[in-house]
Amino acid sequence: SSLLQHHELDRIAVMPAEDEKNVTSFISKLSAMLQDPCSASFVCWSQSGDSMVVVDPASFANQVLPRYFKHANFASFVRQLNLYGFHKTSQEPDACEFSHPLFRVGNEHKFSRIRRKNPTSTVDDKVGQRSKSEVTDLQSELNRLKGNMQTLEETLQQKDITTHVIHQELLQAKRRQEALEGRMGKMVNVLMKACKSIGVSPENVHLLEGVANDFCLPTKRRRLLNEAHSHKSGGTACSF
Repeated sequence: SSLLQHHELDRIAVMPAEDEKNVTSFISKLSAMLQDPCSASFVCWSQSGDSMVVVDPASFANQVLPRYFKHANFASFVRQLNLYGFHKTSQEPDACEFSHPLFRVGNEHKFSRIRRKNPTSTVDDKVGQRSKSEVTDLQSELNRLKGNMQTLEETLQQKDITTHVIHQELLQAKRRQEALEGRMGKMVNVLMKACKSIGVSPENVHLLEGVANDFCLPTKRRRLLNEAHSHKSGGTACSF
């Protein structure tokens, strides 16, 4: 297949010694694999030279990886590629293609700039995003609770107002009742005195006392009865 055709060795530039020293071990091994004729059947450059093609990943893992990475785990190899910024550009049943902006044919002098991503930074980013999301959720929950508290406060205030209104109405009703009882007491007192002055029988006077018992408060009743008894001789009439 033309996609799997290996480039001639004379197209692969040799890295300067100072740049080669700065290239990470993983990138150096990738470059060595691609230059190794024994690995050409399993891994090679793409036709455009800007990506790496792994042919038959299972065979590649068994035949090539142990010689360079001391393991035969293709998934672990892919994770390493991801950590160095490689991306899978295509995946077919019998081949996988990976690319990196700096990892391409003729670009060996820039391989030293390909560095592994800091896993801690990735974790910190995820933790930061999670913390931000949690803070947002907590803020929303706090706002909801504030709204509920405000509603409860308004309800309690309304109940306090209602209770105050009812209390005032009760006080007014009590005052009206007391005023009415006072007037009734005065009327009964006057009638009792008038009856006694014109010689009404004691039985009828007792009837008026019963009326006083029905309409007057106990304390007022006692006061009025005392006043009535103290004026048996026909004292001065009370005015209302």
